Amino acid sequence: MAQALSEPLESIKGRGDSIIAIGRARSGRYIKIIYSPDELSDGIFVITAMDVPPRQIRALKKAPEAEAIMKQKDSKRSSKRRSQAPRDPNRYPRGLNRKKVQAIVDYYENQTDEEAIAEAEAAYRNPHTAMMQIPIRLVPQVRKLLAKRAG
Repeated sequence: MAQALSEPLESIKGRGDSIIAIGRARSGRYIKIIYSPDELSDGIFVITAMDVPPRQIRALKKAPEAEAIMKQKDSKRSSKRRSQAPRDPNRYPRGLNRKKVQAIVDYYENQTDEEAIAEAEAAYRNPHTAMMQIPIRLVPQVRKLLAKRAG
């Protein structure tokens, strides 16, 4: 998963504050990772990860901007007391909680291939956003600049 996140073939805005990254694991498998930035620790919170369906891989390979990238990439404990409900061991980023994360997981796990492709294509057509490719090592600095700019 670290390989896929460090060199994603595609990274687009998902539902809410989530980000959808598609990349290749060291084993060569294509995986889709849905995560949310964690501003408190300059890390990420992985919501879910899954194999990319073959049809979506073919669509990704056909995208002109992905073709060059593809070629380049190829060369806590829980409580056991009966009186208390089990404690959620996850630490969620600001604005997320267990219910919201589960809703995002449900949405993407029930999404058809056609819906996933349409969502990715819509992200590229959005006139109010720009897709940029920046080196992974610069991502923390870019996030800090954007957060500072947002106030």
